[in-house]
Amino acid sequence: ECTSPPASGVDKVDLGISLNGVEFASQFMSSEIVFHYDAEIELRGVSPLNVAMSKSSGAAIIKAEDKYITLYGSGFINTTSLSCSFGSDQITTATFITDAEVKCSLPEAGKSGEIQVRISLNGLDFSEQASTVLFVSPAVILDVYPSRVQEGSEIDLLISGDNFVQSSELQCYFGGNHHVPKPATWISETSLMCNSP
Repeated sequence: ECTSPPASGVDKVDLGISLNGVEFASQFMSSEIVFHYDAEIELRGVSPLNVAMSKSSGAAIIKAEDKYITLYGSGFINTTSLSCSFGSDQITTATFITDAEVKCSLPEAGKSGEIQVRISLNGLDFSEQASTVLFVSPAVILDVYPSRVQEGSEIDLLISGDNFVQSSELQCYFGGNHHVPKPATWISETSLMCNSP
């Protein structure tokens, strides 16, 4: 086991070993091993900001095709060890999209509350910067008033329920597979306002 020396900038160097301090193994290798010093990763944002959690199991509840969050920043590199950390003890796989976007798989279980997410190019040392994701209890809709509107009309709807989170991403969805999203106005943990499409 060797400790890598610090570097003052982005670089790639040949890596060798010596048994006597004079002769280095790289001199006898058919191909030299290259060691990379990468630019420091910068994180600028995350989406979504909130992830619903199951009260019973602690597992994240989201659509099957969306079991990830997206980190935005710079310095991302497509490596086989690209990974994300949630808090201090949960590491998941990551998918490279561009040098400014990476998708992080969500952990199978976790605790509610704010969790810091970091990224690593080698699965060992993680970015100094972190983005924060809020793991929350799933929202529950109990009532909507009014519950009907004339065709072609738009009206403000009062939604009553529980576990509503104040967020810039808060939306109401109308319809099934071809749903129509509408921005929602947070009033309290138990009520919010939406405009019908």
